[in-house]
Amino acid sequence: MKQRKSLANTLNDLIESGVLSTKQSEEILHAPRWSYTPRELLSYLAALIIAVGVIRTVAAALVDVSETAIATLLYLLALVTGAVSVRLSGKSDIQSRVSEILEIATTLSAAIATGIVCNVADLEMKWSVAVIALVAIGWGLFRSNKSEIAGAILISAGVPTFIVSFAAGLDENNGRLLGLLMVIGGSLLIFQGTRVMGFAFAPRAAGSLYVLIGAMTLGSDFGAAGRAIPLVIGAVLFAVGIQRLAPEMLLAGAFCVLAGLLSIVFETIDNDIAQGLAIVASGLVVLAVLGAQMKRAVSRSKTDAPTA
Repeated sequence: MKQRKSLANTLNDLIESGVLSTKQSEEILHAPRWSYTPRELLSYLAALIIAVGVIRTVAAALVDVSETAIATLLYLLALVTGAVSVRLSGKSDIQSRVSEILEIATTLSAAIATGIVCNVADLEMKWSVAVIALVAIGWGLFRSNKSEIAGAILISAGVPTFIVSFAAGLDENNGRLLGLLMVIGGSLLIFQGTRVMGFAFAPRAAGSLYVLIGAMTLGSDFGAAGRAIPLVIGAVLFAVGIQRLAPEMLLAGAFCVLAGLLSIVFETIDNDIAQGLAIVASGLVVLAVLGAQMKRAVSRSKTDAPTA
């Protein structure tokens, strides 16, 4: 497996080829992904506090109002915030970020309103929540390649919400179904996070977490026969993390592998010393496989080298 170049290595190659100067390379290397002013961050904090207060006030005022009226108000709110979001879109960096925050609020308002409509139509709450999540996921996927943060946040939050509600709608007591859906949904999020999109870290990190939770759920629900499930799933996740050089996937995969390994060792071996030796032996096996793979890679490179 070919090792991917790091940012520092890539910049060094550009310096050696004369494309960049050392100073330019350092500026690129240490530049933040996003730049925010203290005033902007304080504005976001103030807006969050105000939003919570408004939600609490409105919720208290609408306690005796019909669900249909609440859904109508939420749709109207979505229209207003959506219009403001479109108006701010494509302007300055700060206005564009505010536009995406309003876009998230618009999507959530429309999604919740749709869920209330489904509830009015006598649809079970589990399925109403699933519909809400689908609205958020659908818009998030549509915007994932064009937005800076909105698409990534919506799909990262929408997928687990849909999975939990969908699994509960099918069989709320079926842990295996929930675990399987978590692994599938997490894998799809990881795949989405490997594509070119804004804030791709969010779906990769969320997907890695969901795969981890799903693997652990399957491992515990299948009993002794399922002890190896986290080990296998974690190994796959770790391997993909190696290929992508994604720390969030490596961390989740390593934790999953370790949890599966410890579960197998503690279940099958009674002696404490033997358990420790078995764990050490497992680590040595991994190193042995790695050493053999490296020898084959070196041998292949020498065979493929041109002869004089």
